[in-house]
Amino acid sequence: MEQVRTRMTAAIGGLFPKSVCWALFSLFFSGVAVAEPTLPELINQGRQSRSIQYREYEGMPRNDQSAANKATTVVFVSYAIPKNELVRLLEQGSGKDDVLFVFRGFQNGNGKETMELIKEIGLNMMKANKKMPHIMVYPQAFRAYNIQQVPAVLHKNQDGAWYLAQGGLNINNAIVAIERHQYKMPLSRQWKVSEPDQAEYFREQTKKIAQENYEKWDEHAAELVQKKIQGEMTLPYAQKTATDTFTPYYTVPEDVIDPKSKKVLIQKGTKINILGSDTQNGGTILVVDGRDDWQVNFAGEVMKKDPETVLFYTQRGKLQDGLPLDKGIAERLYVSVVPTLLIKKGNQFERRIYKRK
Repeated sequence: MEQVRTRMTAAIGGLFPKSVCWALFSLFFSGVAVAEPTLPELINQGRQSRSIQYREYEGMPRNDQSAANKATTVVFVSYAIPKNELVRLLEQGSGKDDVLFVFRGFQNGNGKETMELIKEIGLNMMKANKKMPHIMVYPQAFRAYNIQQVPAVLHKNQDGAWYLAQGGLNINNAIVAIERHQYKMPLSRQWKVSEPDQAEYFREQTKKIAQENYEKWDEHAAELVQKKIQGEMTLPYAQKTATDTFTPYYTVPEDVIDPKSKKVLIQKGTKINILGSDTQNGGTILVVDGRDDWQVNFAGEVMKKDPETVLFYTQRGKLQDGLPLDKGIAERLYVSVVPTLLIKKGNQFERRIYKRK
């Protein structure tokens, strides 16, 4: 089962709901280490591991690698900011390659509302002949700087260090405040980030989907076992009562090789008596269809006479005991109708078939 689960996990990407898969490809930054790094360190790590990806929205300008590298001001935003305030804030980044807006994730995790807003802004920008601001989903940065309230402005000052100011509905005013080191108090009203950490969201979704599929697989496996137990064969009823004798030969389908010496022990096509060289008499096998009351009663009578009888059934039906017959066993035992009683006579079987009364 563990091997089966390993193979399912490797293929779990194809089980993702379409909305999750679509959102996954919209996650621009993924797999970047978070250990309280600065933004340039995060960007550099992403560039080195080739984990930074950009999505080109239909009808919108393309975000490229240089956009992140040129950023000297990062504005943390969220869908929690009232729409008119958020739109005005994002519009301030139009045409500014050094300004980057980052979301922690997608609203409700699936990105629909967030992407509709970004698309709306992009279309408005195009109509006004303005460039689309650089917008990315960057949960690692939120974790690295412990951003819980937005807006928040991270700016690289003239001394080369990065400084974080809370608030900042006006980006220019926030930059001026940072340059003057006047950022200890919030610069504007803030709102609690409403989007989930997208990386955590996907991890949880992956666990959930994996668990659901494990459960589905377990249910499926249980159904298969139950089906096997109930029996998967149907054989015709005997049309006459008759007795004959046969040797249960089995034809080897491929060479049997000694794993140590690599020598062929038994060649393909060799006929083998499954009873071996045992010439003693004794031992019976009965095959019935448990759905037929007459055969169930017949099996009961045979088992009373010889409790050591091995009972097989094509379908379990009303039987309380027995083993399910499969195609391979039926072929080896030369069973083609029910009921069939096999009595061992030396290294042969006496086969008795019975017409239903």
